[in-house]
Amino acid sequence: MAATEEHPAQNVPIPVQPESMKKDNAAGFAGALAWFGAAVDYLLQTGDMQYVNTVTLNAEAKNVLQGYAESTKKSEADKIWYAKPSASLIITAPQPVYAGGSWNWQVKLNIDVGEKIYRKGTLQDTPADKRHIYMSGEAVGTYMNGIWDLNMDIN
Repeated sequence: MAATEEHPAQNVPIPVQPESMKKDNAAGFAGALAWFGAAVDYLLQTGDMQYVNTVTLNAEAKNVLQGYAESTKKSEADKIWYAKPSASLIITAPQPVYAGGSWNWQVKLNIDVGEKIYRKGTLQDTPADKRHIYMSGEAVGTYMNGIWDLNMDIN
């Protein structure tokens, strides 16, 4: 359920791992990256890091996302939340590079907290300079024992 003046988003769909993630190939790696993007989107709507925490992140990216999660929990107590935050992970190269047993792909993570924010029951505009966070870098994926180990070196 979407956020309203009375409550933040509720019953947000849990990220689902795509079938393609079960393969050690470019499609499997792309599926793993799509799942990570969905995990960040879930974090933005709920403040819950549990799915994001299944991925290794560089310190800067982890600090940004952890900071958002912590501020979301505090903001909810203060009756402040974004109306429609979202995240998208974009693969910026046509194909990944496979080297040394790992897949590498250049990516961008775009975070948009949305145009509107609820502050104590009142819908307000989000300041334009606070609306977007853009990160880019390299995603490294290693497929071991049927599971993708992702390392996101983005900032």
